[in-house]
Amino acid sequence: MPSGANPMPTPLTRAIAARLRARIGELNITAKVVAERSGIPTATLSRLLNEKKPIYVEQLDALCSALNLDIAAVLDAADRASRRRHLTLVTDDDVDALMTLNPAAFDADGDDLDAEVEAQQQEP
Repeated sequence: MPSGANPMPTPLTRAIAARLRARIGELNITAKVVAERSGIPTATLSRLLNEKKPIYVEQLDALCSALNLDIAAVLDAADRASRRRHLTLVTDDDVDALMTLNPAAFDADGDDLDAEVEAQQQEP
């Protein structure tokens, strides 16, 4: 990374920021109150919450404490949310086209894929 360049927030950071903003709304408090409780300067907090700057672990810890959030739960929920955003919808036509190109890649063990998917969907 070039000297002086600011790293861009990742999807995980954006999901964390969204959860923090939601909690601030739930508590109906201002950013100034959060800044005071967390010890993070208001300008920095604004950049964090507006996804302009990555959130460091120490900052997240301070913010979770200030907002009475469990840091592990925030990270877990943000991780799941950020992964969902990366999922791409693939249609049956897309799969059919790909299977035509390389059928072995879709069924290496020779089993019926539709039956496998059905079985997995029925598992608790």
